[in-house]
Amino acid sequence: AHTGVAPPSPGPQAFVGAPQPSGDAEVASGPPDTGDATVVTTVPPAVDVTATLAATPTAPAPSAPPEVSSAGRRRRRRWPLVALILVVLGLGGSGAAYAVAQARVPSHPVPNEVNKTEAEAVAELRALKFDVEFRRPFVNGTAAGQVLDQTPDARPGRTLKEGRTVTLTVSRGPVPVAVPALAGLDRAAAEAAIAAAGFSLGEVTERSDEVAPAGQVLEFSPPEGMAPTGSAITLAVSSGPALRVIPEVAGQSFAAAAAALTEVGLEAVRADDFSETVPAGQVMGTSPASGESVARDSAVTVVVSLGQPTVPNLSGLSVDEATARLQAAGLQKGAVYGPPWGRVFLSTPGSGTKVKPGASVSLFIL
Repeated sequence: AHTGVAPPSPGPQAFVGAPQPSGDAEVASGPPDTGDATVVTTVPPAVDVTATLAATPTAPAPSAPPEVSSAGRRRRRRWPLVALILVVLGLGGSGAAYAVAQARVPSHPVPNEVNKTEAEAVAELRALKFDVEFRRPFVNGTAAGQVLDQTPDARPGRTLKEGRTVTLTVSRGPVPVAVPALAGLDRAAAEAAIAAAGFSLGEVTERSDEVAPAGQVLEFSPPEGMAPTGSAITLAVSSGPALRVIPEVAGQSFAAAAAALTEVGLEAVRADDFSETVPAGQVMGTSPASGESVARDSAVTVVVSLGQPTVPNLSGLSVDEATARLQAAGLQKGAVYGPPWGRVFLSTPGSGTKVKPGASVSLFIL
């Protein structure tokens, strides 16, 4: 039997991905020899695949983004949580500081401001270092500036720290309503309209007006617009034209006296009378007298002198006829001597005699 080593033979071609032996191990090949001879085949060293691939020209591979490690990703996820914890801790510290500061702020019992004036309430609350806010509604039956309510209220034992707010409900007065138009109405109609609108009647004054008749409303206050419910409305009512003062016209002619009266809105009416002192044709006076006040367009009697009376001629007249003539002359019948059915043949004082107004003249009858 011969024992030997077989000459080397070319090995198989290497290829990418083929399994490679780990070293120069020896591998038995072929069926076992039945004899004593053993044939051993030695496998040549493995080809370096990496070197082979390196030697093969290939296209450059695209660059991949840098890989972030799992530790980095964990750090990124942690920082918002850390920031939140820091904020919470900071707020907690601020809250604690605020609580401590508030614990040191003095407290005061809440005073009752209801039914006080706004000025009184504000002065009292600000003296306690409270802030003050307001609500301002219109409320009928209240006065403007009256405190109607407050929050918080002043129940027993209630306190409030300085700097806290007290809200006051302060009335703006009754609800405004429209003032009716009253000018030109008579007083009765105006008063009815005032009551129907929810107002009260205030002071009523009268004044003269050359155009508006007596009793007509000239002005009212407050004027048309809005006013609080229940407000008093004052009226100015016409008393008609102003009274006229009778001027002094004595000693003037009737024409001059009449002109003076017409100028002030009065009417002159002439009346003649005898006068022992005032010359005939001159005004003796007026009725009503000068200086008195009368309504516009009133009639004023102007008395014009006829001079001193003179006894008229009464001869041949009956007693009745003589009496009438004497009266027309401003005289009166005196004693009658003789039969009453006879005729006058003499008078005393005699005819043509100047006498006092109203003097008596005696008659002699035949």
